[in-house]
Amino acid sequence: MGEGALQVLITLAGGVNTFVMCWNMAMALPMRGRTAYLVASGAAMAFDIVTGEVYPAVTRIHFLLCMFILPPFLMRGPVARRLVATALCIGVAIAGEVTGFLFLVLAGKPIDAAAVMAEDPVLFLALRLLAFAVLVACGRVVCAFMARWTHGARINVVLPRFAATALCCAVLASIMYSLFVAEGISSTYPLARAGVTCMIALPLILVVLLAQVERARRTAIARAQADVAQEQLDACLAEYDHVMRATVRTAQLRHDARNHLQAIDALMAEGDFERAAAYAREMADLLAHEDGESS
Repeated sequence: MGEGALQVLITLAGGVNTFVMCWNMAMALPMRGRTAYLVASGAAMAFDIVTGEVYPAVTRIHFLLCMFILPPFLMRGPVARRLVATALCIGVAIAGEVTGFLFLVLAGKPIDAAAVMAEDPVLFLALRLLAFAVLVACGRVVCAFMARWTHGARINVVLPRFAATALCCAVLASIMYSLFVAEGISSTYPLARAGVTCMIALPLILVVLLAQVERARRTAIARAQADVAQEQLDACLAEYDHVMRATVRTAQLRHDARNHLQAIDALMAEGDFERAAAYAREMADLLAHEDGESS
């Protein structure tokens, strides 16, 4: 394969990776104007591919707008969830590139994209494809995380801490990565090794915070289930109380009806039909009153 074809493939792979970053950002949370955001990102990606070497500033502005500025304002939901989604997507975008350059560090080569592309374009294309795989896989993980672990209003105490830390880590990692790539610092420099160590250590801090988010999520679920169980118990107790009152009224009514019937039979036997009729009317009024209460 000629160098020209390799250069085209590398450029296309870089543009596709940029679009996948924007796609992950658009899918992490519900977003206002998602279609317009993706169309604009695709158009900017095409413009970057065509004129990237002529207008390199456009690429930087495109990345800054689509990854840092617009998503937190376009996403729907609480601020903490939007910050978490933005930070994680930025982290995924950086992880895609850092994963490839970690291989360069292990191989003892300089962390310089231009040098690697000039020396071994096939290796650089492989790094771009590896970054694409990381972006797609981690993007799905971020979407699953945002759909499950950050849901619920009761974890809004823990979630902002996680959001702030994740956003700081993502911004710090992006700055360090940009400096290493732009300056072409060799992996033998202590600063480069310290930077790579920080990039590896920062996600461990996020894992600890993620455990706190998970603990808060489970507590929120348990509390919600307890509230539902309490409501069901209150409803059962109210129904039981209603049934008990109805049972007591029924027993009293049965006792009163038996007494009235015995009195009516005695009066009928004595021939006192007027008093027997009065007892019968009283019994009818009692039954009508009880029927009105039960209804």
